Amino acid sequence: MMTESMVPTAIRGTQPCPPLPAQKDSCNQAERLSIKYVDQIPYVTISERFGSYSLPICSAPGLGIADLEKVQTGELSLSLAKTYLGESVFFLGPKSVQPLNCLNRFFDSIKLATASFWTSQGNKIREGEYIKQGDKVYNRRQCYLKALSLAPDHSLAWHNLGCTLIRTQESVKIQGKTYSSTDCFVKAVSLDNAWPVAWHQLGCSLDSTNENKALVRGKFFSRKDCYIKAIELDNKRNLSWYSLGATLKKDETAMISGKRYTQHECFLKAVTLDSLDAEAWSRVGETLPEVENHVPVSGKRYTRLQCQLRAISLEKNCDLAWNSLGEILNNKDTIDINGETYTSKKCYIKSLEISDNFPEAWNNLGAILLLGEEVTVNNEIVNELDCYNKALSLDKDNSYALNNLRFTAL
Repeated sequence: MMTESMVPTAIRGTQPCPPLPAQKDSCNQAERLSIKYVDQIPYVTISERFGSYSLPICSAPGLGIADLEKVQTGELSLSLAKTYLGESVFFLGPKSVQPLNCLNRFFDSIKLATASFWTSQGNKIREGEYIKQGDKVYNRRQCYLKALSLAPDHSLAWHNLGCTLIRTQESVKIQGKTYSSTDCFVKAVSLDNAWPVAWHQLGCSLDSTNENKALVRGKFFSRKDCYIKAIELDNKRNLSWYSLGATLKKDETAMISGKRYTQHECFLKAVTLDSLDAEAWSRVGETLPEVENHVPVSGKRYTRLQCQLRAISLEKNCDLAWNSLGEILNNKDTIDINGETYTSKKCYIKSLEISDNFPEAWNNLGAILLLGEEVTVNNEIVNELDCYNKALSLDKDNSYALNNLRFTAL
């Protein structure tokens, strides 16, 4: 796993930059500022007669590269700073204000030594934004690291730090120990065992990293266990109901507060709690038991088809719903949606145009293509064999794609 490195160090061979010299001629300054990207990170290069130097740029909330021109007019300032990790950067922010008086500096010193202050600062800024305190700049993750350096048992800081790491394959080092997103959420629930949000996030982290279990207070918890724990602490959490349903297999159940729930019942709970959740609607229709033709939701009855149409009406780019709709049409029927006629093939292509990392949709598309037939998906021409191979590249254990691929080889 990668260790914490939110901002790359200066380009090799460059020297720390002195304060920017005052400029009378804005045109000359414009010629001396240039931008280039290294690993998709913007660097500002300042050239002068003594040479040039480049550093990554960090922007205050609401600002970006396009605002660099305001440095020339004096509306914004570009100053040398260091990140929380000690890396040299340029900070683009508002012009410096007047020095604080002694009383304000005293209160600021108290505030800056409080973990809750740093946690709240991290919550206020978005990904890619920075705040400046003194001569240092901090992004969201670094605010939470600063909070934990002041209070190692701050459960909210651990949780929020985990949120910056989840689905990134990155990790951080704190007091010489490496922490992944899962480790951060384990710390959060260990410190506050009755926090449903942290339990839910621990389940999500296990899911995103394909880890089987996490050790919390001497007991192992699976993804399923984490979602159950979150629901038992707050049974109104629709996201936890949905995630639990997605974790369960077709014939598997989960015991919650003495009652067993099937996969379908979990999705039904989710859509009952949030009737605007398109994916939950799609899952409700997809998992409706074969012996049943309708599902009751808030006093109305919905067929499998109506569940998918409801999902698409809520979110036209719901890839799950388009794939399920294609399955319902079964390569025989068609349906008109907003004046456009859809076949199964067109539904699968639509699903893959929304999300091309959908193995089930790739397999379904391949299964209805005729021998030698080709279709265009996201500007790429594919045939039946291509579809199965794409499905298996995303899910090597997809039994349907494996069987279909073997059949085509006969």
